[in-house]
Amino acid sequence: MDQDSSGGGSKKRKITNFFKPVPVAPLPPPPRSPAKVTGGACGGDPCPSSGGVMCDGGPLDARATEPEVVFESVDIQDLPAPSPAPSAALESQGQVSEARWASSLDVGYYAKIPVSEIDKATLQRLLENPWVPPPSYDFPFSVRQSNGKERRCYVGHQHLQKYNWLAFSDMDKGLYCRYCPFFVVGRSGGRGRASLGYLVTKPLTKFFKLFGAKEDLESHAACDYHTAAVLDAKEFLRSRGRTDVSSQLDTYHSR
Repeated sequence: MDQDSSGGGSKKRKITNFFKPVPVAPLPPPPRSPAKVTGGACGGDPCPSSGGVMCDGGPLDARATEPEVVFESVDIQDLPAPSPAPSAALESQGQVSEARWASSLDVGYYAKIPVSEIDKATLQRLLENPWVPPPSYDFPFSVRQSNGKERRCYVGHQHLQKYNWLAFSDMDKGLYCRYCPFFVVGRSGGRGRASLGYLVTKPLTKFFKLFGAKEDLESHAACDYHTAAVLDAKEFLRSRGRTDVSSQLDTYHSR
């Protein structure tokens, strides 16, 4: 270290006295990546109207404002009525069909109802004028195998004309007796008071054994309970003042 000779004494000097200070410039801030906003008008380049903000092609004004939501008042009476559920629609169709069968005096419909629940006026009309298929009616048929071949057996108007106690049910597509469903006491008859079936409590829908002494129709006509039902029907109609229909039953019964 140098010594200062002036004044005869020595003086220490700092090392910084030998260097000239250099000014240091401040560091620039880190560059920011331009923000990309969807909906710009410049195809991905810095948009001059947005101060260099990147945009992807849409109008810039559409980005800057939120869409206005407008609520329109609707009169509830103008709204369409909801469609019925499938089950409700089917139920409605079934009710319409039942009403049609009831009004047309379909024997199959009333055969399922206890006779005590059928009013006398309806029962009278049912005995006098049950539903009859029109001439153009498409009758059903049953199928049986004969000698390896399929044979179709039809029921038709000829059966209803031959047996005036016979009725056809459009509801059940089968045959019923006109009288037994309503006048056989306890719905049983025959040997041992066996439970009744075809032509009385359920339709006869197999038509390949209709004619013949031992076949379905002749066998039913020969039953005691059928004969008793015809007599009861005659007495009922006579009590209702319909002697003409009662006389027809007398004629049938005497054959």
